[in-house]
Amino acid sequence: MANSVLQWNGSSVDQMQRRNNVNKKISVLFLSLVFGTATAFAASTAFAVNGGCNDWNFALDYLRAPNQTPPQPIIPDSCGTPVWYFMDSVDMTQTPANYKLLDTFTNNFPECPDAVGLKWWSTSTNYPIVYANLDINQTCGATYRVPVMLPVATAFVHPAPSSAAVVAWKSPVSGRVQIEVNLADIDAMCGDGQNWFVQKGSTLLGSGSIGNAGAAHWLKSGLSITAGEFLYIGVGPAGEYSCDTTALDITITNLLDIPVTPVTRCSGDDDREHSLSKEHSSRRR
Repeated sequence: MANSVLQWNGSSVDQMQRRNNVNKKISVLFLSLVFGTATAFAASTAFAVNGGCNDWNFALDYLRAPNQTPPQPIIPDSCGTPVWYFMDSVDMTQTPANYKLLDTFTNNFPECPDAVGLKWWSTSTNYPIVYANLDINQTCGATYRVPVMLPVATAFVHPAPSSAAVVAWKSPVSGRVQIEVNLADIDAMCGDGQNWFVQKGSTLLGSGSIGNAGAAHWLKSGLSITAGEFLYIGVGPAGEYSCDTTALDITITNLLDIPVTPVTRCSGDDDREHSLSKEHSSRRR
């Protein structure tokens, strides 16, 4: 997939990425205006674009390859390496050995009968779910309660009653990385918030809670990691799981792959520096 150009409605992936960047900023503005999440999202309105597989963005990678043949809840990066895993935590103990892959894929959902462009992973019994909106700003849930707006070019999770929706990243590199996570409860009309956590293997790196219509931002830089290790980002219910639709953005950057430009000395530099030094010295006398 690294060299292929996928098409959606006549637009190349490169064009879609540029449009997604604009749409993501619009989406953040929308969430800020409607749900008051401006403060928490202010630190990350410039969403990363995958380039050279030095950084990885959950939403963009999912939008690029929402499903494969046959469908599987393992999403590749822009180089074709499988890095994102969509999982159910099974329980609330935050034990990675218990986590299992989601097993059911669909292009639609009963709560969104008229929606288009939704790519939806869940368990066979429904929740938890991980999904993305590829197409247009659209509304879900209008058939049974106050509707929820799903901004375009955005990824979402929703926990189960007694387990978390988990997005895992399997590192393709060894070195140091930066991980940045943004979350926002977009179902403001009901619910009691969500609990979230970030793990490296079984080690807890960070955790917190967001209230109804709240948001959170978490960043860790300089994290040592080995190729094949997993980072886990989970969103579970704070109490009751209803109305826990959560916009989730994850950006991981390979810090050791940031190029450093060496200083090149040209021939004659020493002579020029010596001449300038002598001239400066003579002026001071």
